[in-house]
Amino acid sequence: GAQPPEAIAEPSVEQFRQYQEAAKGWIKYITVSPEHDKDYALIRYCAAHGVVVSMGHSSASYEEAVMAVANGVTSMTHVYNGMTPFKSREPGLVGAAFRIRDIYGEVIGDGLHSHPSALNILFQNKGSERAILVSDSLRAKHCPPGGSYQLGGHDIEIGEDGLARLKGTT
Repeated sequence: GAQPPEAIAEPSVEQFRQYQEAAKGWIKYITVSPEHDKDYALIRYCAAHGVVVSMGHSSASYEEAVMAVANGVTSMTHVYNGMTPFKSREPGLVGAAFRIRDIYGEVIGDGLHSHPSALNILFQNKGSERAILVSDSLRAKHCPPGGSYQLGGHDIEIGEDGLARLKGTT
């Protein structure tokens, strides 16, 4: 993604406690890469304290995803994006989104991040009660194509298709 590496933190219960204290208890929803949460400690802590835990932006295996759900994850962030693609021998997070019926599946519904048929497949699998359409907008949303903008210290370009990309990437 477009996040600066220094802004990405290893999951830590102590660090989360500090953030939650600074936020006066207002943190209600987080996304975790389960493969980085040693012994699923942050997932368990947050779930026990009423914070919804989603998994995403991750290369977790299917097995790690199943364990994350067993430890308190209830949702998946940006199904199809920011995760390894589904493979028959390594289903990963996408496979977990399809197989584990009780978790929510958030999907970017702009028709650009995922093919419309992929959205349909997720909705057919999860049903309207568990599939959630989300946006993935930047402050450059609706800016003219060809423009250059900043996100987290990275140069972002708006393509002719309306998609924002890191400058120089496809």
